[in-house]
Amino acid sequence: MSGKEQLFEVSLEREGAYRSISAALEAAERCVSDTTVPVRVLVAPGEYREQVEIRRPHVTLEGETADSVRIVGGLGAKMPRKMVAARMEDSAPSVRTRCWSMPTT
Repeated sequence: MSGKEQLFEVSLEREGAYRSISAALEAAERCVSDTTVPVRVLVAPGEYREQVEIRRPHVTLEGETADSVRIVGGLGAKMPRKMVAARMEDSAPSVRTRCWSMPTT
């Protein structure tokens, strides 16, 4: 991997953060064209009702604890509803990327 890790923040409440994980991942696609650059998406506690699709390598979704962040979605009756649990890391990256004026819901 090359380049400094790029950080995108998701929060249902914090001003200036993306409101969905999908919106943050779409921004990463637009803002970080070099797919060898690692992308970290920090997800604030909450329940995110969306289908998340990661289309690039070197992406980390990070939440405070496995119990504080839930991504809920499904494609049909046979699909599980709880799709992923997040994890916590001790050190936060120092590089923050913003290439939008204000995220939309």
